[in-house]
Amino acid sequence: MIKYMYMDYTTNSLLQSFESNVSRIPKTSVIRYLNEKCMEQGSSIEARKTYFKEKMGVHKFIPIVISNEEIYFPISNVKEYDCIWVNFFAIKNIAYIKKECIITFCDNTSLVSKYGKRIEHTMRSIYRYLHLYSNLIF
Repeated sequence: MIKYMYMDYTTNSLLQSFESNVSRIPKTSVIRYLNEKCMEQGSSIEARKTYFKEKMGVHKFIPIVISNEEIYFPISNVKEYDCIWVNFFAIKNIAYIKKECIITFCDNTSLVSKYGKRIEHTMRSIYRYLHLYSNLIF
């Protein structure tokens, strides 16, 4: 299972972190990769974002629901150079400390984000979505 992914601009590659290794996909961006995964499941990334917005009544910090093993969300502004996209299902715990948060994964590795409130908002909307619509996920 992918824990998180980000763009490595020095090699123009997408880096994916798994529990035991890291893979590199050349000449692919995070958005392009996520759109391809969405298309494999039957709709585009934009269609999935629109569906989530309409069903959940949210307008920002929209996670990308791909399947019952993959819901991705950015832990910073998507326009930031070092934006990391995290897989919700790889998370073991999130500790909120002031404005930041520490995301701990199932393998006990962790990432720190300075956008704790944004992540808290996103997590609430994902939990609500799963509670209300989990039967709709593949």
